[in-house]
Amino acid sequence: MRSGIYSVLSILIFGILYFYTAIGVLIVLIFALLHLKAPIRIISQFWAKSVFFILGKRFSVSGKENINKTNKYILVANHGSL
Repeated sequence: MRSGIYSVLSILIFGILYFYTAIGVLIVLIFALLHLKAPIRIISQFWAKSVFFILGKRFSVSGKENINKTNKYILVANHGSL
């Protein structure tokens, strides 16, 4: 019985996340067509933080003091799932 509840909650939460992401992408595309970078950055940061909040997860970043803002970097996640 308990796994059934988790299955329903998972479907509900991921449905909300997919819809939420789709709306965010559409808004970002509109701003991209208008060449507005600041709103895109703000929306992207808000989206990323809110996804973790919706999922009830926490994350921390360590070592960001070692990043030189004048250099370019490629950040790669070590897990590819949603």
